[in-house]
Amino acid sequence: MLVKEVSTYLSIEWVVRRYRPEVLIPVRHPCPVVLSQLERGTWARGWLDEMLRNDRLMADHLAPYRSLMETVMDPVEATAVLWAARTRVMADQRSRHPDWRIVAYEDLARDTVSGFRSLYASLGLRWTAGVERFVTETTTTPDDGRYSIVRVSADHVDRW
Repeated sequence: MLVKEVSTYLSIEWVVRRYRPEVLIPVRHPCPVVLSQLERGTWARGWLDEMLRNDRLMADHLAPYRSLMETVMDPVEATAVLWAARTRVMADQRSRHPDWRIVAYEDLARDTVSGFRSLYASLGLRWTAGVERFVTETTTTPDDGRYSIVRVSADHVDRW
């Protein structure tokens, strides 16, 4: 089973306890994340406020950053702080689970076929011609809209 979820940073340990999946954490440079959020008109302030109201999250991971999280107002700064907070939580969890794999999004995007072939091998999955065709088609076809599952991945590496 493969689940792509970008916001499970708060519940990933529960998912692991319950379902025992292999965990792969893609990490993306913060600048394109900020750009993407700004282009979508997504405002990180609300997410930061939710985090601040989560006493356990703050105590376990983010207490040293409380004042920064409370005071950011600019959309760029707020989105960057949100990226940092999520990354801090994942790093803390990863420190307890050294078997979780981390991959840089940009590395995968630059050379999708080699990158995914390596991922498949590390996860014990069978790489087939059909898988290679799917990876190639979905990472070299121009984007057809906001929620498209296809895009020229290499174009997104240094877009910011």
